[in-house]
Amino acid sequence: MGLINNIKILMLTLVILLLTTNVISQTTILSEDFSSINTGFVTTSYSTTSNYQIVNNCNSETWEIVTTHQEDCNSCNGRYVGIYYYGSSCTQDNVFVTKQFSPTQTTITVSFDYAFNYYYSGTNYFEVYLYNETDNIQVGSDLVYHTSDQNTSYSGSVSLSGNNSTSDNYTLRFHYYGKDDWGATFDNILVTETASGGGGNTEVSIGSGTSESGLVPSYGLFEYSW
Repeated sequence: MGLINNIKILMLTLVILLLTTNVISQTTILSEDFSSINTGFVTTSYSTTSNYQIVNNCNSETWEIVTTHQEDCNSCNGRYVGIYYYGSSCTQDNVFVTKQFSPTQTTITVSFDYAFNYYYSGTNYFEVYLYNETDNIQVGSDLVYHTSDQNTSYSGSVSLSGNNSTSDNYTLRFHYYGKDDWGATFDNILVTETASGGGGNTEVSIGSGTSESGLVPSYGLFEYSW
């Protein structure tokens, strides 16, 4: 019996070791904290590999890389992005666009820190959304949309479906719209996806006669008479 028990223990240990090679991990597909970017106004030159901005109005009061700002978000540090109303009569309508990224999975996780300071009545808001650059269309609803003061962080998952596929290129877009408003800031953009190693699922049923793992055979390991 001692030998048989040792064999059982050995087989169980082998299964556990095999399962540990099938660990779910996060793969980073976009990371931007702006630490390597010079301060100053963000370029308006279109790029697929660098950040840029779309200035719909108010050319002199646009998104900037800054080290200090009246609307600092709680987790903004070092260099980050901000927009501020300097007193002109124009309406700020400007969109910051990240460099493009291409997921390999249909679910991605997005996070960033931000602040928005609302001052004057009217149509003033801050929104962030995922954008399909291949199809030139917003993906789903806004990740955040605010018309009141905010100083917080966002973290959430986005599922790609329909015409939004892993063969498309995407960006995150930060849109500020304000007339005689205070401004907004953001920092620490991170987009990840879940990658599973080992070539299979992680659900395993030992002894039931079934398995969903690419590492464990579909028969029960301990259903034999010893």
